Amino acid sequence: MIRRSICAIATFAAIAVLTACGSGGSGQQAEVADMLMADGEADDVKLDRSCIQGVANKLSDDDAAKILDADEGADAELSAEGEALATEIFDCIDTADLIDRVLADLPDEGIDKDCVRTELEKIDFRDLQTEAFNGLSDAMLECVDIGG
Repeated sequence: MIRRSICAIATFAAIAVLTACGSGGSGQQAEVADMLMADGEADDVKLDRSCIQGVANKLSDDDAAKILDADEGADAELSAEGEALATEIFDCIDTADLIDRVLADLPDEGIDKDCVRTELEKIDFRDLQTEAFNGLSDAMLECVDIGG
């Protein structure tokens, strides 16, 4: 059950990176912002619209078009600048709410939810390659009482 919740966070983060590279100004940037807000709403993830729009306003027209043209769930081939902007989207996610949702899905017995919260709060969602993120599964094992 813990691994499933961890996977849900990782999956959301990956989806956000793939689709988050846009949001907010005019034209295609505004379309990307609307798409990202709709994706967040569909996944019940709280996003800050003004933050999303701020990130999207920085997108080039070319990167915005690539995001809009990419098949759903596919990785858009963005410029280096567009890829760098993708990480900024994590500043727009209400991570406290996301962590609360993960904790609510965990069973009440056999798991130290305070421990899980502490481990999740260590993650820098902007960098999915961080040691903290990569070692999350191992760290979470410390939060489980397999008892006997």
